[in-house]
Amino acid sequence: MFNSKKIIFSLLLFSSASAGAQQVVFSTKTPKGGEPLNFTYDPTGGSFAKEKEIQCKVQSFVNLKRQLVNVTLKKEGNVFKGMFIPADSTDLVCLVFSAKAPTELSPQGYYTLFYDKGAVKGNAYMAEAQLLTVMSRQVGLKADPAKAVKSYELAFATNPALKAAFSGDYLSTVYGVDKVKGTGLINSKIKGYQVQKDPKEVDLMTLMTLHLLLKDKAAADSLRPIIIARYPTGNLAFNAARTPIYKEKDPDQIALKLEELVKKFGLDPEKKEDALKISSLYCPLVHLYATKRNMDKFNLYSAKIVNKTALASLANSVAWGLAEKNQEIDFAELLSKRSLTLLE
Repeated sequence: MFNSKKIIFSLLLFSSASAGAQQVVFSTKTPKGGEPLNFTYDPTGGSFAKEKEIQCKVQSFVNLKRQLVNVTLKKEGNVFKGMFIPADSTDLVCLVFSAKAPTELSPQGYYTLFYDKGAVKGNAYMAEAQLLTVMSRQVGLKADPAKAVKSYELAFATNPALKAAFSGDYLSTVYGVDKVKGTGLINSKIKGYQVQKDPKEVDLMTLMTLHLLLKDKAAADSLRPIIIARYPTGNLAFNAARTPIYKEKDPDQIALKLEELVKKFGLDPEKKEDALKISSLYCPLVHLYATKRNMDKFNLYSAKIVNKTALASLANSVAWGLAEKNQEIDFAELLSKRSLTLLE
């Protein structure tokens, strides 16, 4: 069951250009959601040049939320071909190639922005900005905050509604590139929030973040109780309530407190956003039961986690850790088998 560990490396390619030797070409330079998108990957000269089998995953940004799907590649000569149909509201896609051979990730990366009515979507620019900053490490790209600043500005110009949710990220990026300019913009934004008559939670959270950027912790801390009092079932209140729960050492006590928390905040597992919150609550508990060798409780609470791929990965990592130490081999094999059934 436990063979030598397979080292899987990924080469991330995001557009119809090349960096170094390997190359990806999309069937169109102006892709649209809902329309088939073909692509060709030529690994010649790269680390995958000698690979006979290469896997591909498509990482899509749909309304700025990530979706991951597998795509079957067909080898024709020296190139690999694939096709997928992006969702109607797709903003940007990445192709993630992997094989059983080490490779260097391309620091430049490649990406293709999606179009609507002949123009790049505002969300596409926003997805690009996120790729070049907060997500760069996750996808193996070299961060480029200066370019990201331009992407943020294009996103706001194309879709002004994005400003409310992402102005904090934008100002943080500007501050990292140019502290003088960033400080001026942040102070101006802070004054604007302070005179706002009916600020939303996201506005107050952004204000708190801006104070922290300027290293004014006292001002940021003073906002915390105000936000929680004004939005008692909001995100900040939710995070404040769940943080102390995991200081408990007894998993059964953690389980009881999590159930109380779910009831207090009225989380409904039938609602997608609530289901994701519930999943985030129970993942650490499920991991804890796995390390405690309690399969019954692992199965009981894993049912509350909607991301079965992440759950399977969690189970397999615990199983692998036990196997490497030659501990609890029977339980490790049971846990590993369970991880496989989660993916069926």
